[in-house]
Amino acid sequence: MSDDNFKSFLNPSLMNEISRIQKQNELLTNLGLKSTTISAMYQKMEKLRQSSIIQEPKWLTTAKSLAEQSNSIIKAIE
Repeated sequence: MSDDNFKSFLNPSLMNEISRIQKQNELLTNLGLKSTTISAMYQKMEKLRQSSIIQEPKWLTTAKSLAEQSNSIIKAIE
């Protein structure tokens, strides 16, 4: 039996209900895909944010340490 013949046996309100359920299913599927996409985008943005945090370079840390030592030596001499 073809799909059209089958549909002709169903009453219109049942067809409307089937159509409504199919649309709800499509919307829920799309919502699930969107939330997965949004979640993936959020994770990527979080990784970018973490990688963009400016960290002090090692040479600058060393220079600051040397400057502090020099200052303490100068103060000790004074």
